[in-house]
Amino acid sequence: MSLADVLIKELKEFSNEQGSVQHMLRADDPEFYRGFGEIYFSTINPSVIKGWHCHRDQISVLSCVHGSVLLVLHHAGKFREVQFGDGQRRLVLIPAGIDYAWQNRGPEPAILANCSTHVYDPAKNEKRALDDIHFNWPT
Repeated sequence: MSLADVLIKELKEFSNEQGSVQHMLRADDPEFYRGFGEIYFSTINPSVIKGWHCHRDQISVLSCVHGSVLLVLHHAGKFREVQFGDGQRRLVLIPAGIDYAWQNRGPEPAILANCSTHVYDPAKNEKRALDDIHFNWPT
């Protein structure tokens, strides 16, 4: 397991005068679909940082469906940054065992969608304080 195992895919958005459609995840996508446990949405207020989280056995597939988010991944002393959201539609697969946190970089609340391979189990989830993993968050 390493940060190289994190997968990122650009998402297409189809728009017209009525609105838009964006696919997040399909069951026929062998690279990103790894099973289904639950989908939930997390709202992040402007400038707020949430994390650190690390799931021992579940894979998380994230997409920022509204706003602008900086996702920071950490493993074995190394970091990887992913900016996504409005104007940067991406899907990010985070394997089990990778620490991650995210920061809202926009002026309004951001919404992150997480499709997890397992139903959330607090006994298999590690939460750490932001100070536990030193990262220079942008201001």
